[in-house]
This record gives sequence, C-alpha cells and structure tokens, in this order.
Amino acid sequence: MSFYGLCTYQLDAKNRLRLPAFVKADLGERPYLSYGDRCITIRSEAEMNNLMNRLARIPHSDKRARQALREFSMRTRLIEEDAQGRFILPQHLKALANIQKSVLFISTGKTIELWGEEEYAAVSKEVGFDPKDTYDILAQYMDE
Repeated sequence: MSFYGLCTYQLDAKNRLRLPAFVKADLGERPYLSYGDRCITIRSEAEMNNLMNRLARIPHSDKRARQALREFSMRTRLIEEDAQGRFILPQHLKALANIQKSVLFISTGKTIELWGEEEYAAVSKEVGFDPKDTYDILAQYMDE
C-alpha cells in the first residue's frame, strides 16, 4: 500500500475533517492518528501495529524512551468517522502540530501527514529545502 499526492482541507468550526478519497480505501476500516515530526501522521491499522511492534523493543532500562512511548501511545487515536464521513481532529494533536484552519494532507508512501500550512513552510525553511532540489536529494536513496 502506497499513498501519493497532496490535498488541502479546511477544518470546520468543530475541528472536523474528511479523509481524502485518494487515501480512504487503502487506509482500511481502522486508520489511526498519531503525533509525528511536527505534524500528525495517519497510519493504517497494519502500519500502526507494525510501528508499535518495533517500539515494543524499547528496553525498560531506557526510561526516557519509555516515557516517549507512553506520550506517543496516549496521544494516538483511532479515526472515527461520523455519518457524513468526517472525523474530529483532537485538540491535543492539533496543538502539537500547530494546525490552525487550513490542513495539508501530504502522502509519504506508507503514511499520510497532516500539516498546518505555516508549520510546513517553517520546517521547509529551517532545513533549507528548495522544491527544485527534490530529485537530487532523493537520488541517493533510489536504486537506479
């Protein structure tokens, strides 16, 4: 399962969104929202289980990583759609990702990232990213 593309949606007054049609079928019946790298990540149930199995290997002796796992786990939510296909973006995730009104749905292959427009622009600027350099940067990870 791979996702590609970009959509921009607006939160309604009750912090509700719809999943874009280009991802909905592949996410399955039980997609999850969790905090990502300054964004919110949507994962399919299989991808979420895969991630949690990898994180279960954190040793009990690594107290800082164990606390991070607790924080991550308690902020993860199952997406529950209403009869109109909308879901509520939890306030704690919205705040962590600095999402205001406009939400970018950005695919990254196996996951979907939700970004506030301003936060995405700020991260791109911080890392010195120019979209014209996309191919050159990714070429080192491609098997050509």
